[in-house]
Amino acid sequence: MGYGSLLLIRTLLVVITVQGQSMSPTLETGDRVLALRPIRSRWIQKGQIVLFRQSLLDGVPDALPLSLSLHIKRVVALAGEEYLSSSPPLGYNEHVTQEEQAFIWHIPKDYIFVCGDNREQSVDSRSWGPLPLQNVRGIVVKKLAPSPALLSAHVGIAQRSTSDEKRS
Repeated sequence: MGYGSLLLIRTLLVVITVQGQSMSPTLETGDRVLALRPIRSRWIQKGQIVLFRQSLLDGVPDALPLSLSLHIKRVVALAGEEYLSSSPPLGYNEHVTQEEQAFIWHIPKDYIFVCGDNREQSVDSRSWGPLPLQNVRGIVVKKLAPSPALLSAHVGIAQRSTSDEKRS
């Protein structure tokens, strides 16, 4: 494989280490995922896990490494769909209506609605509203095995525990 091929692969794929509990139990802190980038909006489907920047106006330049500025959530509604939530939005949002105890989000064209799998621990579209498709930076295609460094650390701990038990 030549340098050009490696550069192409690096441009299309990125490995991200998950931080936080918002995607638990699907993804835990320290889990690594492989994501496809750049993406076309027509590739995004309900149920997929995506990497995104919450806002392109939040002062985070596009030049920063992806891992420093990304969030990870699951797509739960697409443009033209509605999402029913029991959680009120933070402040006013033009895309939500309230009916009794439910909040109905109306997802506009060129937007998606994302939520963490751990709904109690996730700050997501239920709080800040639909996410512009232009903010999506990748689609998770695979959860990776733990890194070799982490595996060797676990093996070392397990070996130490076993040898400690034998001394007792």
